[in-house]
Amino acid sequence: MLIDDRFKANAHDLCKQFGISRLYVFGSIARGEETHRSDIDFLAEFDTPSPATMPERYLGFIEEAQKRFDRPVQLMTPRMIRNPHLKRSIERDLTVIHE
Repeated sequence: MLIDDRFKANAHDLCKQFGISRLYVFGSIARGEETHRSDIDFLAEFDTPSPATMPERYLGFIEEAQKRFDRPVQLMTPRMIRNPHLKRSIERDLTVIHE
């Protein structure tokens, strides 16, 4: 899967719909090493993360992204990354999709 204009346009629409200010991809998609079985790993920074709406926005993004990209989607937020080794690994691959 190529991170092309169509991919970015879909991601931009999702960000507007679910209140995401910054969206990145990481992992095999970002490195250009994906296979037909690869998922899409996203890191999202939500606008004003209200505890009351976060579960709906978080799960809604995943569900809608899986439909649009026809692949499994993993979504993380910066607060979810507590392991320093995982954080470094993700940071190496981060590719900005929307800001």
